[in-house]
Amino acid sequence: MQKRVTASDVAELAGVSRTTVSFVLNNVPGMRISEDTRQKVLEAAKQLDYHPNISAQRLVTGQTRIIAYVERQTPEQAFSDAFLPQVLRGVHDAASASNFEVLFAPVPVENGAERCEYLLRGGHVDGIILSGPRSDDLELRELLERGAPLVIQGHWPGVATASVDIDNTEAA
Repeated sequence: MQKRVTASDVAELAGVSRTTVSFVLNNVPGMRISEDTRQKVLEAAKQLDYHPNISAQRLVTGQTRIIAYVERQTPEQAFSDAFLPQVLRGVHDAASASNFEVLFAPVPVENGAERCEYLLRGGHVDGIILSGPRSDDLELRELLERGAPLVIQGHWPGVATASVDIDNTEAA
């Protein structure tokens, strides 16, 4: 495998500073960078086939840009669910539009809260879309009360949190 092209390589080819490359490639607003310089940087990045180092970006921003879709089923149940591919396609399309990736995690009901906490506290994901919460799931309620970034797919009676659901009328 070839040596990874860095922003410093792009800067050298474009004849600009590494900081200028960072500002251009990250579309940092308010920087006084001429259109000519901007084009030089973009052309150098293209010529070198530059791709940003996602791990480095995650260290700098503290964000993973990953959302977990946690399906409250065993893997066997989840992979035999006829509607799941359509749901995942919708989640993927929405996440991709905001430059997020999706991690699919089928989790048996009894391990839901533990797995969600692991994903969030371990910094594996920035948020979770949780499918199939149970009304008696106290651990998940506690996660929400502590401010965990959870969105519920479906309806969770008695819980005030963000949710998404299918339009059954349109789907019919």
